[in-house]
Amino acid sequence: MTISLLSPSAPHWALTLLLALILAGCASETETQPSAPADSTSYLADIPLSDDPFVHAIEVAHEKGRFLSHEMVAFDLQLTFGGRERFNGTISLATNTGLLRQDGKDGVTVLFDGENVYQMPDTLERPGSRFDIFTWTYFFALPFKLDDPGTIWNDVEFKELEGKEYDSKKLTFEDGTGDSSLDWYIVYSDPESQLIHSAAYIVTMYSSQEEAEVDPHAIVYEDYQEVDGIPIARKWTFWGWRENEGLTDQLGSATVSNIRFSDLDPALFQAPETAKRVDYIRPEVE
Repeated sequence: MTISLLSPSAPHWALTLLLALILAGCASETETQPSAPADSTSYLADIPLSDDPFVHAIEVAHEKGRFLSHEMVAFDLQLTFGGRERFNGTISLATNTGLLRQDGKDGVTVLFDGENVYQMPDTLERPGSRFDIFTWTYFFALPFKLDDPGTIWNDVEFKELEGKEYDSKKLTFEDGTGDSSLDWYIVYSDPESQLIHSAAYIVTMYSSQEEAEVDPHAIVYEDYQEVDGIPIARKWTFWGWRENEGLTDQLGSATVSNIRFSDLDPALFQAPETAKRVDYIRPEVE
C-alpha cells in the first residue's frame, strides 16, 4: 500500500520529513530572491534632514544620504561665462565641502584646506581665485548644503519660470556665514521629482547688496543622470533673472563630466609651503 505524506495515517517520520522539506524549500526561495534596492532611507538613517518640508523633499530626492556616505567626489568642469572660458579642469571636494580643490588645465591650482585658500603657482595674480573655489563647488553641492548652519528659509511669491510653476523658497544667511552673508538664493524645485530645477542668486562678495540686486542671475540644472544612485545635473546654464520676468538673457553654460566618488585623500588638500594664500578683503561698499 502506498502512503501519501499528506495522509493522516502517514508515519511520524514521514510528516517530519515533509516539514523539513517545506522549510528547506522556503529558505531556498528566500535566498534566491533578489534583494530589494536600497532606498534613501537606509542611507539617511544617521543623516539629520531639514525640518523644513521644502528642503527635506529636495534632500531625499537628491539622495543626500548616499552622497554623504562617500568621503570625496571629483568631476571635470568646463565653464563659459560672459563669452569667455571661465574654468576648464578638475574639481575635487570632500562631500561635506570642508575641503576643496580645483586644478585648471591652465596649470593653476586653487585649494581650501578647511581654514585658508591657497593658489599655485604663487607668482600669478588672479583676484578671482577665492571666488571660483567657493562658487563652482557650491553650485555643484547645492542640494546637499541647503540645511547648513547659518541658513534661513522664507516663502516667496514668484514661483513661475517659463510658464511652469515650481516649488520655491528663498535662502538667506545669518551674519558671519561665509565670505559674504548678504548673498541670497531663490531655489526652484520640480513639483514632481523634487529635484532642483534652478536657483536665482546675487553675489555680494565685491559689491553692496543693493548693487547686486540690480543684476541678479540664475543657474538652471539640466540633464540629470544618476551616479551611484545619486542624481547629478550634467549641464548648467546661467541666466539673467528678474522677479516678474523670470529668466532673461543667457549668460553662460557649463558641462559636468567624469564624476567619481572615492575615499578621502587628505594630501590632495594640503598646500605646499610655496603656495600663495588668498585672503578675502571686503571692499568698502556703501
